[in-house]
Amino acid sequence: MINHIVMWKLKDFAEGRTKDENIDLLINGYEELKKHIPQIKDAYIKKNIEPKDGNFDTILFTRFNNKEEMESYLNHPEHKKYSALCKKLREDRASVDFED
Repeated sequence: MINHIVMWKLKDFAEGRTKDENIDLLINGYEELKKHIPQIKDAYIKKNIEPKDGNFDTILFTRFNNKEEMESYLNHPEHKKYSALCKKLREDRASVDFED
């Protein structure tokens, strides 16, 4: 399995919404995104319960059968739209991909 983890630190205010509103937007948007991309084997996105300075605000954990399925996900038009939204809302991003 391939694990794809992404964390975002969001701007305090972006696209006319507060950070908390944008966190909810990302969470709800990802739940909708999962319906369009069958390569996703397992996924969840969560809000940080300890949003201290320096910590990331959200984490996304996604699993795929193999690298090819992850690449298909990354290049899917719906994922590209979601990613474009994330870029508008974030001030920082980190990601890790690993195999288990």
